[in-house]
Amino acid sequence: MTKKENYNRYRCKTLVFTQSNVEKERINSLVYLSGMSKQDYIIRRLLDEEVVAIPNIKVQKHIREMLKKVNCQLIEQLELGNEPTMETKEIISVISLMMNDMKGEGEDVRQNNEI
Repeated sequence: MTKKENYNRYRCKTLVFTQSNVEKERINSLVYLSGMSKQDYIIRRLLDEEVVAIPNIKVQKHIREMLKKVNCQLIEQLELGNEPTMETKEIISVISLMMNDMKGEGEDVRQNNEI
């Protein structure tokens, strides 16, 4: 049985792929921050379409949780004298872009805030 989705399209194929726990956590973090479903997020990324965060209370909660998590990771890494990991830098970059978009600063800030 096929499920009818938006825009009168039918989805009857299933795509399965394997991922490590680190990759799973990374994907889940980015999905939570976007406010989109995991399926929609992955499809947009695979098709090189822009991922636009959907502002709502749930996304705010995820941003707050991610900021706490990243803060703890940074404190741990700095106490050990280590550089932040690429995953931590990526999450900081995504959160930074989202915060700048919430302020309405747009594209100019994106180019200046790359880590």
